[in-house]
Amino acid sequence: MWRLREYLSSVAATGSAHATSFGCFIDRKVTILVKVALIKCSSSSGGSSYAAPPYPNIGIGYLSSLLKTNGYSSLAIDASFDNLSFDDVRQSLLDFQPDVIGFSAMTHEIVQTNKWANRLKGVFPNSMFLIGGPHATTGPANTLRQFTVFDILLFGEGENTLLDLLNSIDCDNISLGSISGIAWRDNNEILVNNPREYISNLDELPFPCYDHIRNRIPVYPIYSSRGCPYKCAFCCRVLGDKIRTRSAMNVIEEIKNGISKYHAKIVDFADEIFTLPKERAIEMCNLMIETGLNKKIKWTALSRINGVDQGLFNTMKKAGCYKVDFGVESGNQEILDRIKKSINVADVENTIKMAKNAGLKTGSYFIIGHPYETIQTINETIDLAARINTTTVSFGIMVPYPGTEVFEMAVKGEGNYRLISDNWEDYDKQLGNALELKGLSRSRLESMQRKAYLQFYLRNGRILDMMSLVISQRKYLFKMIRKWRKGPSSDFKREEEKEV
Repeated sequence: MWRLREYLSSVAATGSAHATSFGCFIDRKVTILVKVALIKCSSSSGGSSYAAPPYPNIGIGYLSSLLKTNGYSSLAIDASFDNLSFDDVRQSLLDFQPDVIGFSAMTHEIVQTNKWANRLKGVFPNSMFLIGGPHATTGPANTLRQFTVFDILLFGEGENTLLDLLNSIDCDNISLGSISGIAWRDNNEILVNNPREYISNLDELPFPCYDHIRNRIPVYPIYSSRGCPYKCAFCCRVLGDKIRTRSAMNVIEEIKNGISKYHAKIVDFADEIFTLPKERAIEMCNLMIETGLNKKIKWTALSRINGVDQGLFNTMKKAGCYKVDFGVESGNQEILDRIKKSINVADVENTIKMAKNAGLKTGSYFIIGHPYETIQTINETIDLAARINTTTVSFGIMVPYPGTEVFEMAVKGEGNYRLISDNWEDYDKQLGNALELKGLSRSRLESMQRKAYLQFYLRNGRILDMMSLVISQRKYLFKMIRKWRKGPSSDFKREEEKEV
């Protein structure tokens, strides 16, 4: 039995009350204090910007703010951003003594998160353990089945689901069957409830709280919208297939809050597509100009290749934007059509040129290992990347994330795909080892990845930029070099020999 149940039952029996309260109301209208801890674990892959982002976890920030707004006693820990060890986290939890411990994890983080949760279960055996985040959302039943330390799983947007879960606790038991957006254990059976509707009015959410962050926050993250209407084959779309926007003024108020409370100097718009719809993007930019925020902060955003124009980029620059990133993915039109990217190669160079003409720095993201990828199509991707010559570039190797079309193809062996690992830690874009293609072994994909980075910088004579990148990402680079030197496993070698 969870300590929470025992605690609630004892309070119900005695009729005692607490001054600070929330959650469950008994017949006597006595409220009961439940203490909730939220944890984002440190990554086991350390070294890259993926493992140590320049901004705190925005999901933990939203949940922390919502709990505090609703009167809950909560503790939020972003071990990844604050570079905290397991012992640091354990001590904080010992001081706090939580009744509920919740974790959030992406796919490549779920194994490490499970390890931490199991160790903490030994310290807090009667606490309720929750799991949420992208990996939990893409496979609720499988996640609970594989990682037995977690009692309840939250899938989809977690804010209202977590509140409903906590508020549903009564004094005799915990009623879970009617809570949308959770999966849970009923003895030996795993039950998945109906999905929860996405939050329609995002302005109702309180601004994320980062009071728990120990380090300085060099970059302040903001969601001005959630969701994406496009159907890219490699994307999970955990925030939904429709764009839900906050009002422009609500976003402006959060920026002001970030400046006054957290001394924000740089804002990162975490929207999947900041420039869609274009009219709202322009409205936000104009408000930044009118309120003078463009003189107080700089900001970055992600745009699509299509649906933009020179006027939009000019307005973004005037509003304080200094860099815009683009998901290009491939330099081959047939590949782009196959992955349902809904862009044209012909538009890529023109769009990047417009952004540069506006005085913006640019970034581009590419993937190596698309369905039916060949050496020729990879070389076309490298050629396009070198031609557009963005300020920054990323060449990731395809990851078959659960819940994506690419994952289903890989499981079925379609697209010339071959899954080579069932270890979720291998599902990482840079240091992973999850996938290869028939005729394109994992080691060959990695060699093409190296070629892509080298040619991008060397063709454009950017030796200093390449050296700067090596220095800034040296820990990650050392891990990658060790992986390259290790080479493929013996099983992989046998497969390559068969292909030859």
